[in-house]
This record gives sequence, structure tokens and C-alpha cells, in this order.
Amino acid sequence: MAPVIDIIRTGETADFLDPPLTEEGLSQAAQLGQIYQETIDTSNVSSIISSPMNSAIQTCLVAFKESIHKGRNIVLLPELQETGIRAADTPLAADQADIAKYGEIIDYSNVDPDFWIKTRATRFEPTPEKVELRASCARRFIQDFARTAGDTGRVVVVTHGAFAHFLAGDFSGLTEGGGRTAWPEAGMRSYTFADLEGDDEEPELVETPESCAQHEHKSWAELGPEDRKRLRGYALEELLMEPLYLAHNIQIED
Repeated sequence: MAPVIDIIRTGETADFLDPPLTEEGLSQAAQLGQIYQETIDTSNVSSIISSPMNSAIQTCLVAFKESIHKGRNIVLLPELQETGIRAADTPLAADQADIAKYGEIIDYSNVDPDFWIKTRATRFEPTPEKVELRASCARRFIQDFARTAGDTGRVVVVTHGAFAHFLAGDFSGLTEGGGRTAWPEAGMRSYTFADLEGDDEEPELVETPESCAQHEHKSWAELGPEDRKRLRGYALEELLMEPLYLAHNIQIED
């Protein structure tokens, strides 16, 4: 056996800067937590790693409250924030976010003061190269936690719909013009590292058979090179629309 990485999308959010979960989103997170406890058992959770955005932290707090009560901290990783520059994709500035309100259960040690800046030439600029670079950095960070998780350990990673695909390196389920993500709200796919102890700069995640059985589309492992290229292309097309989205909003406001 090998430690499993559970990649989870946040529950439903509102559409403004660094939004919290909606009532529906809170319900989705609670349902996720119940299903997780019944089918996997939260006692196997060795680590919880989260985007620093409100919706991700809240999803952790609601879905994994049992693990948190048992002493598991939520480790914030800025690389896990959403890909885009829309309001709901963007964290509040460090001096406005008030992440400290969540208390000592949050590990802020990896959060730098500029994690909310997504303008040109920053590491969170929504270009394909930079999104894929931070996805790779996040996988290596998660890999370090997985190495100490034990054979039955679970590393919970809470991120956002579009970035989840880049993080997993898995674009299965996407369709042309079908939006940025095939990950349902508060949905989860589970993976293991292809080479947990390797030192590859691009560690690969492989979806578990149990996770594959939970969705109707073919798994990434079942797809050939042409299908993989096509599906990844859909994600890149959505990402390349981000600057146009911002320009459109600026034009309207002017």
C-alpha cells in the first residue's frame, strides 16, 4: 500500500473577492466530511494542506473537523490558490485577509506577504507556464508530507476547481467549452505518487482505482496521447481567457 493524496475542490462560493462558502457550500463540505468518515475514516488523515483562501479553509474546517479536533493543523500553501484573476479566484491582501481569526489550528509558515498578487511578472500570474510551475512546486511539497504519512495515511489537499486539474496533472472529464473544471463542488479524486521516494522535479500522480470508479469519464491513465493533449488544451484555453476577462471588466468600468 501507499499513502493516498485526496485532492478536494472547495464547496460552493459567492462571486466576490476571496469569498467564504455559501450556505450550500457549507452543506456540501459537511456532506463530504460525512462520506469521508463513512468510507475512508478520518483517523487515517495524516496531514491537511489547503489553499489560503477563505473557501478552502472553511471546507477543511467543516469536512475534517474530527481530524482537526485530534490535533491536525491546516497547513496553508499559497500555490494551491485558484488559477484565475476573477474576484472569486483572488485572495485578500495579507493585511485584510484576517486569516488569524481561525486561530492556532492554521499553519501560516509557508504564506508569504505577496501571495495575493496576481499581476504580470508575479509567480501567481495566470499564464500556462506559471500555473504549471506552481502545480509542480505544490506536488513536491505534498510529496514530502506523503513520505511521512505511512502506508495507510491520507494527505488531504483542498484547492479550487481549475487548479485541481493542474495539480493532479489530470484533465479528464473536461469538455470543449464546458468550463474550467470537471471537479464537482466539494468533490474529491484520490491519487498516489508514481514514485514516492524519487527525486523527480516533476513528480507524477496516478488516480487510484477506487477513485476512478466514482466518475463516469475515462481516467487519465486510460487515455492515449492525443486525448490527453486535447483535454489539456481545453484547460489551457480557459486559462488563456483570463487576461481577456480582466480587460473586459476594466473596459466596462471605464
